Amino acid sequence: MQKNKANSGYKWLILATLGLLFFVGNFAQFQMSPIASQIIEQLGLTTTQYSSAFSAPMAPAIFLSIVSGVLVDKMGVKIPVTLSAVLSVIGLAMRLFAVSYVMLYVALFLIGFSTMMVTVNAAKILSQWFSKEKASVMLGIVFALAAAGQTVGLAIGAVFPTIQSGYVFALVLGTIGMVLSALFIRENKNTEDVSPAEQKGPGILEGIKVSMKNHYVWIIGFCMLLDIGASVVVTSMLPTVLAARGVASVSAGIISSAFTVGGLVGCILMPNLVARNGGKRRLILIVAGVIAVFGVWLGWRTPAGVVMFIVMFLAGLCINSMGPVLTSIPIQLPDIGPAYAGTAGGVITTLQLMGPVLVVPYIITPLSGGNNNIYFALGAVCMAAFVVLCLFLPASVAKTLRGRKK
Repeated sequence: MQKNKANSGYKWLILATLGLLFFVGNFAQFQMSPIASQIIEQLGLTTTQYSSAFSAPMAPAIFLSIVSGVLVDKMGVKIPVTLSAVLSVIGLAMRLFAVSYVMLYVALFLIGFSTMMVTVNAAKILSQWFSKEKASVMLGIVFALAAAGQTVGLAIGAVFPTIQSGYVFALVLGTIGMVLSALFIRENKNTEDVSPAEQKGPGILEGIKVSMKNHYVWIIGFCMLLDIGASVVVTSMLPTVLAARGVASVSAGIISSAFTVGGLVGCILMPNLVARNGGKRRLILIVAGVIAVFGVWLGWRTPAGVVMFIVMFLAGLCINSMGPVLTSIPIQLPDIGPAYAGTAGGVITTLQLMGPVLVVPYIITPLSGGNNNIYFALGAVCMAAFVVLCLFLPASVAKTLRGRKK
């Protein structure tokens, strides 16, 4: 029974704090995009150095996702989450005084800690305050705030009078998130469906062993890898190919934003759709994946204007809404559950980030040879492979929850 979860108003503070941490991390990164040329000029960076620094917030997740999941499983949520928020605030403050590539890279690396912690452990944390059936809906709200952070950062990054004033704004938001983390993030020790053993936390090696042996964890991880790989294919090249087609820069920006906005809407819509139709979860994922295949493959070639806006909106909705649905599955698995959810989330996140870090730059880009048709077709292949993997996921929420341990 989970009546304590349902009756607790405290859960909304937990949700708001996680959402703010996710928003700030993404906002702080993407606010730099519209002012990239100014940052490069101010610090004397090369284009390669700027690109490397811009991607630095993802680095903690590549190397430390499993560690962060293990820490939360073993120590509980408060200390690791609060510490990650403190490190992010240090990074936000350090960025204000960065005068070289190394300082900027280190600052952005630190900023990525809170985002990593939320990505890996949000499902575990929210499942302690909301029912497992509703965890994906709440997770969708958190993911939507991440997408909102990207969108707002891109929209207002160039509005601030100076680079430093924009950085100060991000620092203020990050400080608020850190304070809220210290005040409100904690376990729900009153929940009735978490055993004393689970509250104490499993052994470190045991958590890694159980997560690594669960085949659903690997399937979900590779699904996330393919999904984010397809997303990066679209976001990295869509403005460029539209410009090559002769689309005006303003129109190209609006059309490109449709993909991001679609993802924001999808993070709210998809988990709710699954929650209302839990018996058809796998079918919903497959249908959305098929729509995404055609959106990535053909979307950029549709007539520029309203038609392309709608197609890219739907593609973004289907692709970027998969995260909250997929990452909520481990918490529902009898072999994983609350005890090992953090470690499982770390494994999934590590696999996921292989998409933008390895698959797109070192497989898709070289294979395409600069041909846009091939480039986007390979992105569509990622989503087609995603659809195939979905066939091996648990069919429904109910079946996942009542499944037996192997």
